[in-house]
Amino acid sequence: MHAIDIMTSEVISVDENATVPAVARLLAERGISAVPVVDKDDHQGLFAAAPICGHHRGLQLVVIRSL
Repeated sequence: MHAIDIMTSEVISVDENATVPAVARLLAERGISAVPVVDKDDHQGLFAAAPICGHHRGLQLVVIRSL
């Protein structure tokens, strides 16, 4: 199996100026764990939410910016 086999045709992404609460809401509403962050020219990074296990339960937000 390859990545293309499980990809959807609708790419969900957010603008680089999207607020953290808005992106977190989008992730929850769509049932996804990450979205690419884009500007008008290029991919800028990845916004992801990862579950935290242990004493403090919830989501940890991770933002990865490409260089």
